[in-house]
Amino acid sequence: MTRPPFIGAPKAAWRADGFALGRWTANRWGEAVAPHGHDNGHFMLVIGGHYRTETKSPAHGDRLPILIYNPPGTWHRDRFESPGLFFSIDLDPGRGREAAEAGCPNSPVRLSAPRQHAAVRRILRACADPVPGDEAIAESLCLELVGETGVKRTNERARPLWLSRTLQRLQDRPEAAAPVAELAREAGVHPVHLARAFRRHFGCTPGEMQIGLRLGRAAEALRSGARPIAEIALDCGFADQSHFSRRFRGLWGVTPATYRRMFV
Repeated sequence: MTRPPFIGAPKAAWRADGFALGRWTANRWGEAVAPHGHDNGHFMLVIGGHYRTETKSPAHGDRLPILIYNPPGTWHRDRFESPGLFFSIDLDPGRGREAAEAGCPNSPVRLSAPRQHAAVRRILRACADPVPGDEAIAESLCLELVGETGVKRTNERARPLWLSRTLQRLQDRPEAAAPVAELAREAGVHPVHLARAFRRHFGCTPGEMQIGLRLGRAAEALRSGARPIAEIALDCGFADQSHFSRRFRGLWGVTPATYRRMFV
C-alpha cells in the first residue's frame, strides 16, 4: 500500500515528535484518481479548491475549510476537481496507535465539530511563523487535535440549546461585533458562564471563533472575484487591511494576495 503520502506539491514542512506537518498545493486536479492507500493515519485540512471525498460527511455542504481524518490503512479515491490548497498532519505508526487508543474513528470521517476546527487552527497558527525549539508546542497541539477527534471524552455534557443559538448567531453574522456581554444577554446567561461553556464545547473563545469565520468568508471572496483586498477586509469585519493580512497569514500560512494568485 505504500505510496507518496499526498498528491500535491509541498510548499512548507514542519516536524514534531511523531508528526509530519505540511502545506501543499494540489498539482493534479480535474482527473480521475485510481484507488490508493495511506499507511499512516493523517488529518487533511482543505482550505482552497473543490475537494471530492468519500468520507462520511456530517458537515454542511462543501463549505471550506474541510477537515478530514483518515485512519491508518485508508484506501480511497479522494481527489481535487479544481486547483487547491491543503494542510496535512501525518501520524507515524506510534502516534497512529495512540490515536486508536484515544478512540479516533477506524474509518475515514469528515470532522465538523467547532472544537476540532479550533484545534487545527491553533496548529496552523503555530506553523505560520515557527521558531526553533517550539517542536514541543506543535506536538502538544497535534495531540490536542487527536484528543478532540477521539470519542473517549470524559465528563462531557450535551451542548445546551442557548449555546447552539450563540454559535449560529456568530456563523450568520461573523462580521458584526459580538462582545461576550452582548452574546450572554441574548442567550440569557451570565457572561462568565458563557465564556466557560464556549471554551468547554468549542475549544476557543467566541472571539477566536468569530475571527475564524471571518477569515473563511474572506477566503471565499478572494477565490471568487477581483474585489480589492482592503474592501474585502472591511466587509468581513476587520479594522483595516494590515490587521486582516496578519490574521489571514496566521490562519492559512500565506498572505491574502498569495492566496488569491493560487486561484487565478
